[in-house]
Amino acid sequence: MCNNRSLVGILAVVLVTSSLATAEESNQKEVRASLERDGWRVAYGAIFTEGDWLEGTAAVVGSIYLKNSAPIDAWIKEEADKNYAKIRGQVANLALEDLTNLCLQSIRQKRLVEIRNLQIEAGFATYNRWQEWSHPSLDTSRLPWRYRNVTERTALPNWHQLYLRYRIVGNTQAERRYPIRRYDSRYLPPYINREINKLCIEEVFYYDYGDNEVDIFCYLRSPDGRTTYKALPKRTATVTERGENLLVIRSAPPQDVPTKLTDTGVYVYRTFPTRPLPPGVDPNRVDWWPAADGRFVGLNFGTVFTTVSAETYVLGNGTSWECRRANDPTVCKFNEVARTGDFLELDCISHNHNNVRIYRDHVRYRQPLDDRHPNELIWRSLPNSVGRWTR
Repeated sequence: MCNNRSLVGILAVVLVTSSLATAEESNQKEVRASLERDGWRVAYGAIFTEGDWLEGTAAVVGSIYLKNSAPIDAWIKEEADKNYAKIRGQVANLALEDLTNLCLQSIRQKRLVEIRNLQIEAGFATYNRWQEWSHPSLDTSRLPWRYRNVTERTALPNWHQLYLRYRIVGNTQAERRYPIRRYDSRYLPPYINREINKLCIEEVFYYDYGDNEVDIFCYLRSPDGRTTYKALPKRTATVTERGENLLVIRSAPPQDVPTKLTDTGVYVYRTFPTRPLPPGVDPNRVDWWPAADGRFVGLNFGTVFTTVSAETYVLGNGTSWECRRANDPTVCKFNEVARTGDFLELDCISHNHNNVRIYRDHVRYRQPLDDRHPNELIWRSLPNSVGRWTR
């Protein structure tokens, strides 16, 4: 026969066991909402769980970085094909091959890519997971002692999901401005962002159009820069000073702080620094304080490009180009339809030349794959298409 004290202990164990409740939670809904905000259309791929890592599927997740990207490339190409019909009517002269290549470029370079009025981003969404469990616990802090429900949380391994998203920005010609250069910056050290409750850094891109406005795109990323947690809404700043390797801009409130972009970093004009100061420097003085590391990215290729085969491409007014060949009176006319950090693309409107992409040191022509596939066009570089910008 058990005594009363033993009976109470047994009943307490039964009570705890029968009252235990668990629930698995994640921030998947919040992460997806962030990806789909501001007009983005998102396609989601496979979810990689902790089981995949244990079974070796980590090689698939990491294949982009290990240059063994076949499984992920196949999914990207499939989604590009599915969405091409929805996109092509809103983006002028967009070929399926171009769309596919842009999607692959985005996931390989881990960044947003643009062509005309189309923005594309591919990557991995990271979902934080945890398990909440409630159980009765004896509260001895005050009399009478009572069992009260207590909720505890246990962190679980993160899950990762492949995604591809796109959006159309600026469908009118007036909205399609081409930046002459971009400024990339990274704000360090990492900090805990209260909105997303994550340790992150800010990567900010400033697009300079050569006029009195600069577009600002900011992304909250993991400290290693590989995962994008959130893309903030685009902001526009006014240029107040312009130099060869200098831009001073001022944003609208509440970010109304003068910012100086140079070829060595970002500086903000304020009464306190954002980084540790050298010994002896007064932190209370109003001055330009360093805020971020960064660099200018040249996007303005020039106005005249000449190849070794004596083709000369000349920029006329706005986005109109002409091409002339040596000892040939024929004039080929083009419209500039795209400008990225790597090339500018020209569409031949006189129908007497291939469409071309002009890079830093060569030209690529839009040509048939071969005689058996006259309708399958690719971008091809020829031996005599090497050249340089002369102005």
